Parts: sequence; C-alpha cells; structure tokens
Amino acid sequence: MIKYIFLLVMCSATFYTALAQATHTITDSERDFKIVKEHIAKEEYAFAYPLVKALLIQYPANTQTDHAYFNDDINYFYILCELKLQHA
Repeated sequence: MIKYIFLLVMCSATFYTALAQATHTITDSERDFKIVKEHIAKEEYAFAYPLVKALLIQYPANTQTDHAYFNDDINYFYILCELKLQHA
C-alpha cells in the first residue's frame, strides 16, 4: 500500500513539473532587440536592418516602454543601419 501511495505522489509531482512555466528564452519580450544588438556588434547591418524596421513598427515612437532607453536605441540602430547600408 505504501508503494502505491509513493508512486501516486511521484507521478503527480512529475505531472505538475511537466506543466511548469516556459523558459525565459522562449517568452522573452525583448528577444528581437537583443538579436539586433548582437548583429550591430558584429557589424552585420544587412541582417539587423529588417529586424530594426519590425521593431519600429512594434514599438512606435509615441509609446513608452518600461525602459527609457528602448525606443532611443531602436531609433539609433535604425539610423545606423541606414547610414551603413547607404540608404536615402
């Protein structure tokens, strides 16, 4: 009888652990921003440019985020990519 109770407790613990919260890597809201920063650091402006344009649409200038630097950095990366890629 004790074996069955122990087995039931272990199975229920395993079941609840399987339903745990997703990792921060998957649910990170600033994941694209971090990817853009990596491309800029590696001077891969052609890869960063479409991501920066998507971030500009996702975070327009008239909205503020929790971090004051976020919109400023996106605008800086956008201007930097356009200059390095020699866009008008």
